[in-house]
Amino acid sequence: MRILCLAFLMSTFWTPLASAAIETFRLESGDVVSGDVLERNADRILLQHPIFGRLELPVAELAAPEAKPPEPPRRVDRGAFGSGWLIGWKRRIGLGFSGAEGSTKEANIDANLRFDFENEEKRWKIDSVYSFSNSDGETDKSQGHLQVNRDWLQSGSRWFQFANGRYDYDRFRAWNHRVGLVGGIGYDLYEGELWLLRGRLGGGGSYELDGEEDLRPEALVGIDSNWTISDRQKVELVGELFPDLSDFGELRTRETLDWNIKIAEGSGLGLSFGVRHEYQSQSDDDDDPNELTYRGLVTYDF
Repeated sequence: MRILCLAFLMSTFWTPLASAAIETFRLESGDVVSGDVLERNADRILLQHPIFGRLELPVAELAAPEAKPPEPPRRVDRGAFGSGWLIGWKRRIGLGFSGAEGSTKEANIDANLRFDFENEEKRWKIDSVYSFSNSDGETDKSQGHLQVNRDWLQSGSRWFQFANGRYDYDRFRAWNHRVGLVGGIGYDLYEGELWLLRGRLGGGGSYELDGEEDLRPEALVGIDSNWTISDRQKVELVGELFPDLSDFGELRTRETLDWNIKIAEGSGLGLSFGVRHEYQSQSDDDDDPNELTYRGLVTYDF
């Protein structure tokens, strides 16, 4: 009989403790109370406090739970301008304009359209630029290019293969139109959280439609660098060297530096400041072998 009574008393004593759970409650007065929850219903909460023993908290005196700040709305990609086209691509358009009216009339226009895409198997970059300048009714600059680059990636490897096609137009060069095609291998030299350095090596050729020389075989040595300064700022550098394989010692180079800034997160608006430099050793007497172009654009990610 003693054993049965002892078992009954232990069961009676142990059951609420076994089901107890330590919780913390904040009252409307600002006080905070913690303890083992012994009982809970719609009107009250019974606690076992380590110092004051059993406490009864009326539910009506509990402070309302703090509301969590709403999450910012996520942008749903519906393609270019909601058309369903180019879903999953980064799409950017940029426009810069400046002018003057007075003793001298000037107008300068720079436009840029760019598309980027990357997954585990491939990487695309499509970039087009056009620059125009007019002074006192005469055009003194009209140039642009369209470039398409495709990388074939290898899972788990820093190596990749690439192909690049480019069309250049320049009204004030000995050649007005030039097309080029190169391909080869690339390697991610360094890939960190904020900085990426990538190298390329290959070969191909260029064709000047209006120049004295038609087809020129070329090698390619290139480097890409992306530096993420912050969530809103990024610097991109591309340098390319094209040695002429048919005439040793002759070459051309191309370098671009772009600083991209987001004006406001989620708005798609931004600014882009860039510098482009080109050098060609085989230039006519009327052509400067160096050409430097700088620009400032207002951009929009669509």
